[in-house]
Amino acid sequence: MAIKLEYAAALVELGRLDLHSLPDLAIEWLIDGVQSESLILLAGETFFAAAYANDLQGQFRTILGELGIVPPTRSQAAILLRDQIARDVVSGRVLPATGARELVDLQQETEEEFPDAHYPYVGSGFGIATIYGLYHSYDEVYEERGFQHIDTEVIEACRQLVACSDA
Repeated sequence: MAIKLEYAAALVELGRLDLHSLPDLAIEWLIDGVQSESLILLAGETFFAAAYANDLQGQFRTILGELGIVPPTRSQAAILLRDQIARDVVSGRVLPATGARELVDLQQETEEEFPDAHYPYVGSGFGIATIYGLYHSYDEVYEERGFQHIDTEVIEACRQLVACSDA
């Protein structure tokens, strides 16, 4: 199953999706039963016909409109991606250290949308202060037991993040 359109829209908003992959994703969405005239057109694009990323992004926005999907704002996209990364860590699809790094990177990319000025810790505005601290703790351990302890704490912090976002 292809990634969901809403998730793809979030990735596009954050500049984290190669726009040239949209025709292939369109094919997958069609196979999954999504119906849209513009989606059919996008699925028929070739690399050469879709050489201009702006054209692909415009086509993608048209598809979202046809399907009644409002593209997320940058902050909404960051939250959607944050929550998906946390779910992936909790489910075991992503290693805790990798997920923590991705969350810290995302926080740093979007820190202007989630300022920490009113909070005592880096990452608080984005809801990942604990994960931010744990991520930097990986640099301070040198034994497997220490890594396992931090991994367990990252998974628990992600579990709490997911629980809060699902509430």
